[in-house]
Amino acid sequence: MNGGLDKANSARDAKQKEVDSAQSDLNKTQSDAKKKQEEVNKDQQDFDNKSKAVSDDTQKLNQANSELQTKTDAKNAADTAVDQANEEAKKNPDYKSASDQYESATDKLNEAQKNKDAADKALSEANEAVNTATSNQKEKQDAADGAKNGLTQAQKNKDAADKALNDANDGVKTTTATQKEKQTAVDEAQDALTQAQKGKETADKALSEANNGVKTTTATKKEKQTAVDEAQKSLTQAQKNKDVADKALSEANEAVNTATATQKEKQTAADKAKNEFDGITSQYNAAKNIFKKAQISEKNVEAALNKQKQATQELANAVKAQKQATDNLRKDTIAQQVLATAKTQQQTLDFAVKQKSDKLNNLQTELDQLKQTATALQKKVDDFTNATNALIIANQEAETAAENG
Repeated sequence: MNGGLDKANSARDAKQKEVDSAQSDLNKTQSDAKKKQEEVNKDQQDFDNKSKAVSDDTQKLNQANSELQTKTDAKNAADTAVDQANEEAKKNPDYKSASDQYESATDKLNEAQKNKDAADKALSEANEAVNTATSNQKEKQDAADGAKNGLTQAQKNKDAADKALNDANDGVKTTTATQKEKQTAVDEAQDALTQAQKGKETADKALSEANNGVKTTTATKKEKQTAVDEAQKSLTQAQKNKDVADKALSEANEAVNTATATQKEKQTAADKAKNEFDGITSQYNAAKNIFKKAQISEKNVEAALNKQKQATQELANAVKAQKQATDNLRKDTIAQQVLATAKTQQQTLDFAVKQKSDKLNNLQTELDQLKQTATALQKKVDDFTNATNALIIANQEAETAAENG
């Protein structure tokens, strides 16, 4: 009986070992399954992320392709506009003729300006000569006026001396008359000497006083005569000074007249040069107006070239954006290759990327050609702009000179 129990226990223990082993295997398998599930979940998340990135990059690529097409259309439209503008410019037969007339008028205007400047300079020199002669004339006039004033003052001095002399002469005459009266009184008194001795003495005294008066008056007359002589000398010298000043004034007046005559000749020459300048300016303005009208076609060409240049730049930017989007898509597509479940999609994307890359290369080639064309067109625009700017500056200088003239 004990033997049967031992077998049963042995069999139980053996089964328990199997159960424990199976449980251990189950636990290991479950742990492996959990880890595998986590890996699968991670791979699935990675795939979802890459799929979304591919979707975003594909959307960006499509947008870049759309913009590229839009910019290409704009560039083509700009090219067409340039061609049309050039055709319109060629249809204008008056342009070259107007340009030649304008250049000829400009040359004539420049020559007339030189002649006018030379005449103005000669007139300025003549005016300076007149001013100098006038200044000399004024100095001589001042000297003549001074001499005249001196002569006038000397004349006044002489007149005063003459008056004093006349007054002295009158005094002598009066005193002499008084002397005669007194002498008569003396004679009468002598006749009546016996009767009026005392009256004679009184008359003698009066006669003596009268004689003294004559002597005094005579001395005063001599002083007055000396003053008259001095005044006459001053008057004579003043007259000489005035004659010298009058001669210098006459010479100065002659210099002014000569300078004025020269100035008149120069003024006539300046007026003639100005009239010629005004006439040529009118011709120049007429040619300029015709040329401005003829320039409209060139301006249209320039505007079209500017639009073409802008469209070319925008096209280049669009090509860069498309290339960037393609590069981004390629990077995400390569990263997605690690996912086995995305292999087919990856191949499809690779094929699409190759197509886009080939298209990009073709576009790049076209872009290089467009750049060369744009460079040539830009040179033409720059040459035309430089010529136009030089022409505008020449016009402005001519107009400024005409206004100043």
